[in-house]
Amino acid sequence: MNIASKFTADSAYGVGTVLAFGGDKDVTRAGGNSTSICGVVTDRADLILNNSLAGTNVVTAAVIGRVRCEVFGSIGKGDV
Repeated sequence: MNIASKFTADSAYGVGTVLAFGGDKDVTRAGGNSTSICGVVTDRADLILNNSLAGTNVVTAAVIGRVRCEVFGSIGKGDV
């Protein structure tokens, strides 16, 4: 089961974008050294929290479960 929540974002982000808390809005694109990871933008969630949130640059971020994720470079088990 994938659980997601809606957040206001600094920009419109595509599916698979890793998000971190911060920026001008609730969330922003995570950087290479981000430690405040929120979740991953998804279009496949079984349950969406805060579903009534509307407006510009509202994203649905998976917070629990397994979803597609953008990766640039190599990652290892346990990497943030």
